[in-house]
Amino acid sequence: MKITANDFFGAFFCALRLDSGAVQYECGERFNEAVQSAFDKFRELCTKEGFIPTFRILLDPLHGDSGTIESGLLSGIRSDFIGLENPDFVKFRLKVTPDEAKELLEILPGKPDIYRAVVKEFLAEYNRETTRV
Repeated sequence: MKITANDFFGAFFCALRLDSGAVQYECGERFNEAVQSAFDKFRELCTKEGFIPTFRILLDPLHGDSGTIESGLLSGIRSDFIGLENPDFVKFRLKVTPDEAKELLEILPGKPDIYRAVVKEFLAEYNRETTRV
């Protein structure tokens, strides 16, 4: 089964809604790094399950951003999973309800357990304290 970036981000936002107490996240370098780490976990789990991601997430080494992540956020907005509800668009809010998230996670391509493991990886990286030297 092939899994597109839109499939991934839709399921990611649903699993994030179910497995995180937070509903608001700050976009930026830390978010992008955490999504990159989660995507690495996703690729690993897809290989074991025989799923084929049809996209990649690569961070720009200079700016720390990713066109795939930006597209995923826009897809999430269009699908009404998330909303940019602040004047500077530096944060997004999960709009999908827990009931909707649970239902959608069952029908989106892939397995719910994969996305829940991906979100666990994302949260570990996103919430990790950074130490500056």
